[in-house]
Amino acid sequence: MACLVNFTSSQLLGCGPAPAPGLGRPVSAKVINARQIKSYTVTGGVAFITRAPGTPEAAQLECANGATTVTLGLKGGEVAPQLPDVTISTYMFATSLRSNFSGPAAISTNGGNSQVVIAVDHGNGIIRVYGLGYPLECLSIEGDTNGNGYVLTTFGVEDWQPGTSIYAMTAADYAALSTAVPAGGESDAT
Repeated sequence: MACLVNFTSSQLLGCGPAPAPGLGRPVSAKVINARQIKSYTVTGGVAFITRAPGTPEAAQLECANGATTVTLGLKGGEVAPQLPDVTISTYMFATSLRSNFSGPAAISTNGGNSQVVIAVDHGNGIIRVYGLGYPLECLSIEGDTNGNGYVLTTFGVEDWQPGTSIYAMTAADYAALSTAVPAGGESDAT
């Protein structure tokens, strides 16, 4: 299904500074297990997440040298409104699984069976949260012939799911994801 309805302007890069792109390039990304989100609110398209007491800091993904890719598409339209079809693929570097398959236990250490929300800093002050309310799931774990020896894990929207959400996030809330929530408290930047 096409993602563009109409081209409305020239896509040439003009003289002077380039405009800030909407997706830019992933500078950093953080993964939150959906079950560790106590609640969230969205105001004006900006998400505010409250994590449950005792939640560890969000897992960080490597984004340098193309290690993480964010792909957006559209899903639905036939019997339901179109929603974003998000896919985030990332190389897992800090895992014991390296180009060998060790069974279900190895899959769980690389995101298998996970339901996650992923916050991505796209640079230029653009931070987006993918999967909030409609978590992303591990779609595949694969090796390839690029010779780096690490597995590529892809998170996205399941076939049966009509789509997911994309919201903005403040820089302060994004930074707060790198801090564990005390067992007796909760993390809420609002």
